[in-house]
Amino acid sequence: MKKCLLAAILGLLLLLNGCAPIPKDREDILHLFYEVSIQEAGGGDVIESVPVDWSAHKTKDTQQQAEEMLRRLLMGDRQEGLLSPMPAGTMLRGCRVSGGTVWVDFSSAYGQLSGMELTIADYCVTLSLTQLAGVYAVCITVNGQELPYRDAQQFTAADALLTSSEDVMRSMVVRLYFPDSSGQLRVESRTLAMYEGESPVQHLLQALQDGPTQENLTALLPENFAALGIWMDEEICCLNLEAQQLEQLSPVQIERMLRGLTMSLGSISSVREVQFLVNGKIQKDLAGIDISQPMKP
Repeated sequence: MKKCLLAAILGLLLLLNGCAPIPKDREDILHLFYEVSIQEAGGGDVIESVPVDWSAHKTKDTQQQAEEMLRRLLMGDRQEGLLSPMPAGTMLRGCRVSGGTVWVDFSSAYGQLSGMELTIADYCVTLSLTQLAGVYAVCITVNGQELPYRDAQQFTAADALLTSSEDVMRSMVVRLYFPDSSGQLRVESRTLAMYEGESPVQHLLQALQDGPTQENLTALLPENFAALGIWMDEEICCLNLEAQQLEQLSPVQIERMLRGLTMSLGSISSVREVQFLVNGKIQKDLAGIDISQPMKP
């Protein structure tokens, strides 16, 4: 049975600090902490734990136990539907226990993480390992090197209490516009979940690419659509389209796509206008539509 992040951390800290003895019938139970997918989290906790019977590992030393924990974390927990917090291809290069600290060295795949994804992975490793007897801190390196863009290089279980689920992930309600069978644009409300620091406009564009969930609606964007870039310039969302993709669309399809994109992006409170570019340049018009100036939703 999974435990939500805050309750698990609070219980864990009590155990580590000696404030609450482990019940005799639970002394071989430890927890492994995994990442929850954005869809599963739905705005809630993005780290959950799974209790594991650790009695088979009591005869091993602390370093061997740490290595076993890390091996399981790298695999994820398919039975519980929980993801490994480490990117695919991550390998354990080294694990050393010294002076109450576990020094963990991962392969270069771990270095692909940044922002809150890195924080989540660091916390999953830390919360799991600091349950082991005599372990109070964790240091994580990549190919033997510290990650220079981290705020800290050593982690304790208490650090995770400083980051709430609201800091890690937030939700955003948007209005997405898709054509119906007659070609008229219809609105579909959608709640998007994203990690703190990620781009709302990028997430909305991805939702449009994924298509509608209602059966009576069809895709707004052509198959294999891929924008050359999307970014915010103050309150203007700039969307860079590829000329070759546009050449395959009729003027009616282009006009409908531009209107749907503008109204959809305009449902984000920070977006007041949308400026379309083609191959990185502002053009006078596109399929007879003036795109020399930003379009209002």
